[in-house]
Amino acid sequence: MQSILIEYLRFDDLATGVLMPEKSYLRLKASEPVGSVKITIGHKELLQKLYDLRYEGDFTPEEKQEKIVELSKLIKSFMADFSTDEEGSIQIDLVLNPSELGLLPFELLLDDQNEPWFTKENKEVILTRRIRQNFIAKEEKWPIVPKVLFVYSNPTYGSFREVPWKQHRDYLRWALKPWISEDMVQTDENDVLTIIHDASLADLKNKIGEADQSGKPFTHIHILAHGTEIIEPFDREFGVALSNENQKPTKVEEFVTIFDELKVKPFTVTYCICDSGNFISPISGEKNIVHSTHKRGVPIVIGSQLPLSFGGAKVIVRDFYNSLLGGEDVRRAIHKTRCNLYSTLKETHDWMSMVAYVRLPEGYTDYLLENNIKRELAALKTIRSNADRLIENQTGTIDDFDTLINDLNSRIRVLATQIDNDNGRDSQLSLEMVGLMGSTSKRLAEIYYYKSKLGDAVSSELKSEQRKNLEESLKSYKKASISNLSHHWSLVQFISLHYVLNGKVLKKFVTAAEIAIEYAINENPNEIWAYGSQLELGLLMNQSEGKLKATLNKLVEQVKKMAASENFPLRSTHLQLMRYKEWWIKDNGFFELKERSKLEKLISEIELTY
Repeated sequence: MQSILIEYLRFDDLATGVLMPEKSYLRLKASEPVGSVKITIGHKELLQKLYDLRYEGDFTPEEKQEKIVELSKLIKSFMADFSTDEEGSIQIDLVLNPSELGLLPFELLLDDQNEPWFTKENKEVILTRRIRQNFIAKEEKWPIVPKVLFVYSNPTYGSFREVPWKQHRDYLRWALKPWISEDMVQTDENDVLTIIHDASLADLKNKIGEADQSGKPFTHIHILAHGTEIIEPFDREFGVALSNENQKPTKVEEFVTIFDELKVKPFTVTYCICDSGNFISPISGEKNIVHSTHKRGVPIVIGSQLPLSFGGAKVIVRDFYNSLLGGEDVRRAIHKTRCNLYSTLKETHDWMSMVAYVRLPEGYTDYLLENNIKRELAALKTIRSNADRLIENQTGTIDDFDTLINDLNSRIRVLATQIDNDNGRDSQLSLEMVGLMGSTSKRLAEIYYYKSKLGDAVSSELKSEQRKNLEESLKSYKKASISNLSHHWSLVQFISLHYVLNGKVLKKFVTAAEIAIEYAINENPNEIWAYGSQLELGLLMNQSEGKLKATLNKLVEQVKKMAASENFPLRSTHLQLMRYKEWWIKDNGFFELKERSKLEKLISEIELTY
């Protein structure tokens, strides 16, 4: 994704200020020469025009569009030209150092046909804001498995409508489904999603602080509440209506103290709060909750610079978190959300009200791919846990297996997107993702196998699904193997599936696998998994019982030496061998191992170890 930096400066105090006609600003765009630009509207006049776009205004859709066109024309000459015919996505990285410029609703900019620039589904032009801070260092570890805090408030003071918190909770649960095991689903606090009902500022501060001190900080915080105007003798601002004893809304300067003492800041904070990004106050040091949260080191902050409808809030929590937690680039997640706000809620202006502050680490694209591999592994671990429980208990219904099938297909779609986003570079990270795709497809085929064992299942159709997904798995392992002949796991899985599906051992790849296994063992004294690959390869090559037993002994010895959690490497090896015994057999349309007695003896030996 191409990123275009556009930055504004002036030569005086940047923290406070008002818009004044003909006031000059320096504008920097990427490597272009610095230019001088002026805004042609005053602070008070702009506030009036923005007020006309609030939901209190009694305007027809046509009248509202005229006001948007007028504002777009005012801002267009001030904004650097970013239109381009180049293919690919563009991020406008907007840095607004003079505080009063935050009041300008750049998000409503229109093109020459008076269509919004930032809601084009066929051309990703993504506007993000940030303040002048260093980019995030690579050493700062961004989250792999999400730990989300959801907070909502229905205060007893005022005449606020009840917020639709249950829908927000359900959308978050859906987005977090890959990491929420069955026993977590109905709880309000677990390792993945914590909910605070009718929260006060003290509730919020205590919960975030406790998580931070425990070494398990929240990675994402989503807050649903009402925004409300606070009028001071010399200032106005929008605060947040939290539950509290003094029956008053919480001011920005009080609210953002929740982030001050944290050792680890959340990765993302989303505010479904009206006016949470409103720059109405020109003299306040804490402009609004969104800006002030970002200033305290939270890299991604989403809010609303105008009132936000309940429908718009639901689109944001649904689409943004579903995309972000699905492994999308955060900029694409923002773009998809804004596009859906525009296409599904034509009667509102939530598409331009949504404001996104984003500060990314250097090399974000590669970093994202690395994180997504680890995150997908965690998601697949949850699915595997659910599947193992279902298979071992033998109580699963057709619906239970269909849920697992849907979950695995969802992970495959995410993996496919990530591989496509790597633009065919065949990087090491991308190849690992391809190997993970092979593992996921194989797991999906296995779920179809266990579903076929239920009495009322359609056996012939499910056998076809098994073979189809194993063939997809074979393709992935083949790609990973050819691209990296030193990765023993991909090589052995490619050899294994080729034999099961076609009845032939690919001897030229066997040699490569043997070399890769030997190298892994010699280079890493703590190696465990290479012995599992060596054992499976030995079975496929019909090695002697003595040689197979010696390899198994090395595996067991290494597991004990490394104190591997719950003997997982042995359990994983046992599961793989059981596939040859029960599933990959002639009756199911596969090629069987020739010496089944050796297979069964190995299975018995492993079962005796745990």
